[in-house]
Amino acid sequence: MPDKIHDQLDQMLRGQAHSLSQIMQRNILTCGPSLTVAEAASQMVTTRCSSIVVLEGGLPAGIWTEHDALLVDPDDTTALDRAVGLVMSKPVRTINQNVTIEAATLRFRDEGLRHYVVVDEQDHLVGVVSQSDVVRQHDVRHFLSMRAVGTVLRRSTLILQASSSLAQAAVRLHNHGTDCAVVIYGDGRRGIITERDLLKAVASRKGGLKVGDLANSPIVSVPQTVSVLEARETMERKSIRHLGVTDGEGTPVGMLSYADILASVEFSILRYVEEMLAERSHALNQTQSRLRGALDQLTRSNEELEEFIQAVSQGFEEPLERLTASLDGQRGVDDQELDNAKRDAESLKALLAGICFYASIARTGSPNQTANLAPLAEQAHRELEPAFQAAGAKLRISAALPKVKGDPGQLHFLLTALLGFCLRAPAGSELSLTAERKANHWQISLSVPGPGAAVLAGSDPFLLLPPSQALDERRIGMATAKRIVERHGGKIWLESQMQGGFAIRFTLSEASSSL
Repeated sequence: MPDKIHDQLDQMLRGQAHSLSQIMQRNILTCGPSLTVAEAASQMVTTRCSSIVVLEGGLPAGIWTEHDALLVDPDDTTALDRAVGLVMSKPVRTINQNVTIEAATLRFRDEGLRHYVVVDEQDHLVGVVSQSDVVRQHDVRHFLSMRAVGTVLRRSTLILQASSSLAQAAVRLHNHGTDCAVVIYGDGRRGIITERDLLKAVASRKGGLKVGDLANSPIVSVPQTVSVLEARETMERKSIRHLGVTDGEGTPVGMLSYADILASVEFSILRYVEEMLAERSHALNQTQSRLRGALDQLTRSNEELEEFIQAVSQGFEEPLERLTASLDGQRGVDDQELDNAKRDAESLKALLAGICFYASIARTGSPNQTANLAPLAEQAHRELEPAFQAAGAKLRISAALPKVKGDPGQLHFLLTALLGFCLRAPAGSELSLTAERKANHWQISLSVPGPGAAVLAGSDPFLLLPPSQALDERRIGMATAKRIVERHGGKIWLESQMQGGFAIRFTLSEASSSL
């Protein structure tokens, strides 16, 4: 594919490229399956492409690359005249244009390929990408500057004699799994021969050529102590894809390729990610430790507060009992005043009990049980039957009330508190309790119709201590109801209805099928 080295390098240094659509070669070299191998090689050499995509019916059927050319003997005219469709690599390996460069890097490594045909969402051919294209896009100056060239050489260097035939060279390159070899001349000179050089031989159809006739000499080399970043910049500057590596005495020790640089990028990034993850893990462990400490302190504070509330309640309980008994034994006192005093004492006892229950919600019961709302609602209705009769109210309980995940005792209190609050609506109201299934939970609604009922929706009934309002048993009940719903992972709210009245809605998780 055409070399755009300087543009790609500039783009890489600016960190602009993120997906293959930004770096792929759009001027794709294609041919039909009947094109000869020699003609395909000639087109690749002329256009400086390392691959040609073979189309059948307008769709990619295969690909023929410089590496595939190693299987062609330049001295065998029959092989040169063979149709490229017979020797292409198939099925063609494709990759989507929206794949990130990082993901493409991993695919090149895992699948051991050097080219991919790039397609869009409809699998239409839109480009070709090579391993070299991907390497040029990695903005990894820091990583590459930290590694010496000598540490990234991955395999031994293949050595060929200048007198070897091209067919022998092609076989040895293919078997060695490399794309270049060092050539030794009779006079001791060294050169390099690559897959692209052998492709040129196939394209030229010149027979009888030897390795020494195609090798490039001298080899551009760098000391093994220079950084990979410097080595890559040398390759880009000289428009070469291989670089010799020498030791401190100037003796050759290997050849550096883009595949070696790609492997170095992966290793460096992996080490960086591992170090970052270790650092983040350490920081997370410290944060979790601090949170556990804060949670333990909060738990202790809540337990101390609950113990204080219980102590206060118990401290008031005995005097209240004595006061009630004393009031019962009073004679000659105004009966109305006596009844009022008794009611106040009972209200205070109920208020203290409600506060104690409110404080204990978080540690009592088990929200992971299965609770059937229908019988719980019916039980609450029966217990409040005298209050319903006094208010002239009725309750319609939907037959579709579900089983939910929750503590039956706490959910029974929840329903009782909500029904008691709704009985404050105008006399003769008909309440309805219904359920609606949502994505992963149930929404329960307690509706109170009528324009007069809307006054109850004027303030937040779930606040324990609203401004300028006295604490009473019903308000503690509603605050406790909210705490129960939240402990079960749900939400509760009150909303006015368009036709008048209001509805209290709350959510609960559906019961597990295994329960």
